[in-house]
Amino acid sequence: DPVKNGAGALMDFGCYNALWSLWYLGRPETVYATANHLRPQIFPKVEDTSSLVLHYKNANGIFEGSWDLPRPYQDLEVFGLNGSVYMKQQGVELRPSKSKEVKQIPIEPLPPERSEPIAYMVHAIKNKKPIEGVIALDINVGVNEIIEAAKLSIQTGAAVKLPLKH
Repeated sequence: DPVKNGAGALMDFGCYNALWSLWYLGRPETVYATANHLRPQIFPKVEDTSSLVLHYKNANGIFEGSWDLPRPYQDLEVFGLNGSVYMKQQGVELRPSKSKEVKQIPIEPLPPERSEPIAYMVHAIKNKKPIEGVIALDINVGVNEIIEAAKLSIQTGAAVKLPLKH
């Protein structure tokens, strides 16, 4: 409901997409976004699909967030000049571009004090350590900036330069 929470697929998926891009590449130079309403009979008040194109000096981040996929899909793949890294809940795969060999890397469980955000923040505060990683304040401020730029891009149909002017 746009009045109660103001969110559709852009907010639902876009925040995660912005977070991963910030984590890997830092702040993008520009943000271009689109939003579609593919199934208004099911989602009458908000978009159910959105796309983000985050442009960097030496890279592009292209992300789709959709409630219209035929099955749950939580995977992420990062492409580079020498191959890709494919991340899924079961583990990580390194896929070199000049080889058919795929290297499997298991995901090691986090220690209990880092296994979920609230436990991590409590642990960090109790031990007077900074809150780092994907829940750090600077990352979250950056995610909000990208989402605000995406909303503006959807309204104007144009790419939006970062940093946003207040």
